[in-house]
Amino acid sequence: MSDKTTGTILNKLRDRKLTNFHIRTISSETLDKFSALSPQGNYSQTSAMIQLVVQNNPEVTSAYLGIVDEHNELALAFSIYYTKGKFGTEGTIFFGPLLSPAYTADPNAELFAAFTKAVKQNAHKYHAVSVTAWPNFIYQLRDTNGKSLEDAPENNMLLQLFTDAGWLHQGFTHGYGHLANRWNYAKDLRNFSDEKSLWKSYTKMRQRNVRTAERNCVHIRQLSKEELPTFYKILQNTGDRRDFNTRTLDYFNNFFDVFGDKAYFLISELHADEYQQQMAQKKDELTQLVAELEAKIAQHPSHKHTTRLQLAQENLERTKQHLQTANELLTTGTRIALSCGLFVQHAQEMIYLYGGSLPEYNSFYGPALMQHY
Repeated sequence: MSDKTTGTILNKLRDRKLTNFHIRTISSETLDKFSALSPQGNYSQTSAMIQLVVQNNPEVTSAYLGIVDEHNELALAFSIYYTKGKFGTEGTIFFGPLLSPAYTADPNAELFAAFTKAVKQNAHKYHAVSVTAWPNFIYQLRDTNGKSLEDAPENNMLLQLFTDAGWLHQGFTHGYGHLANRWNYAKDLRNFSDEKSLWKSYTKMRQRNVRTAERNCVHIRQLSKEELPTFYKILQNTGDRRDFNTRTLDYFNNFFDVFGDKAYFLISELHADEYQQQMAQKKDELTQLVAELEAKIAQHPSHKHTTRLQLAQENLERTKQHLQTANELLTTGTRIALSCGLFVQHAQEMIYLYGGSLPEYNSFYGPALMQHY
């Protein structure tokens, strides 16, 4: 879990003479390549995301800018787009700027001054009254309970670089953001050599939930574009229950087209016919086991056989209940969608962007299996 900073640039920006850095307009291809290499790289700072924004709002205008150093090497890059706001045109830099690996390790004030100057010049070109940036920098690492880690102090240096360049920090907020969340869960995969070592990092409860889903005939499937209404229905259901707004179906159709094979629209799906057959077979096996144990106890009573019989009878009753559930589910179809998720692949991360589930199927643990998948 990490905090992220935000800032708004207004008219009173500090101009500074640049000696080691120069502002450049860059191509969308250059941004994509830089985003793939930058430690701050993310799906929002790609040409695909800008294309999606413009496609959903034709009035949006955008630009790709970069800062090169004295060796003509790209040190910083970002995309910015402009929309009509209440008081005029507003610029937005989502999860940017991006720094090269070298300047991530050793950022400096002049580079941030160059970035700020580039933003100011571009904002004037589009007559923007403000620009808001949501930098993709980690402010502080925290555990799953929100407690700061002892060996991860607050990253005030980067915050100071922004404010020294004239940016106004809008403060730290709580809860869900309307545009972007400051709090983000992340799992570092660099220390896992294979799936077995990754599995061991799960909690016992998470392992149990994944295994339960697998035993109960839950499968993960990638959706075609024609099947996106299934994804959207589950997402809407979740948004209504948890009181958050969802995008439109047209938005996700466009997302599918623009991101192509980098976007994974997934659902966890119960194979009800397979589940019914499995429960029916298990019922028959347990019925036979109960009969055998009863016969053994009739001939040679023992505590061991009595204990086994009691356990078998309890399992049989549960299985009968599961079989009844399976028969009821079969009346609605052989394939039942339990949960959905949109995962977006980027060179630096795989992000779980949207997700939802149907509460009536919680006992099948579809989301747990989908996230493991």
